Amino acid sequence: MSQVIPVLKGNRLFRFVTESHPAPCATITSVQDDEAVVDDDEEKPTVVANHEFEAWEEKDQRIISWLLSTLSDSILAQVVGDACETSSCLWATLERMFATQSRARLVQLRLQLQTQKKGNKSMNEYLQSIKSIADSLAVIGEGVSELDLFTHTLSGLGPEYEALVVAVTTRFEPVSVEELTGLLLNHE
Repeated sequence: MSQVIPVLKGNRLFRFVTESHPAPCATITSVQDDEAVVDDDEEKPTVVANHEFEAWEEKDQRIISWLLSTLSDSILAQVVGDACETSSCLWATLERMFATQSRARLVQLRLQLQTQKKGNKSMNEYLQSIKSIADSLAVIGEGVSELDLFTHTLSGLGPEYEALVVAVTTRFEPVSVEELTGLLLNHE
C-alpha cells in the first residue's frame, strides 16, 4: 500500500478510496416545460442521469481496475469474490486483509531491531543491518526515532566497545547517529 498511496495522491484520487469524495446521486430531477399540455403552464419534473455521477463513476472504476491490476494472484483471488463496487470498498477490504500482516511485520521488525547484535559481523555490516531494519520500519510508516536508533545500535555492541559506549553516553553534548557511525567505524 505504501507504493500505491503516493500514486493515488499524486493523481488526486486518494480521496476516492478514503470515502472523502463520495459518489454524487446517479440521477437528478430536472424541471422542463411540458409542451404537450396546452392549458397547463406548470413545469413537469423529470428524472435524468447526473453527469457528475457518470464522471465520478468513470474515475472510480479506473481506480478499481488499477488497484486490481497491482495485486498478486493470491491476493486477487481473495478480493474478487467480494461485492466491492467502489474503490473505497475495495480499499477497505485490502486494509482489513493487510492489517494483521502489517502488525505482525511491525512486531517482527521491532524485535529484530532490539535484538540485533554485532557478533562476528564487521562494523559496517552491523550498522547496515540496523539501518536496513530502520528503513523497513519507515516504509511501513513506523519510523524509528534517532534516540531509539542510537540506543539499539549501542546495545548490540560487544564488551570490546564498552569504553566507547560509556564515552558517548556520558558526553555532555548529544551524539548524532551519523557521528556515532563514524566513531564506531574508527574504533573498529
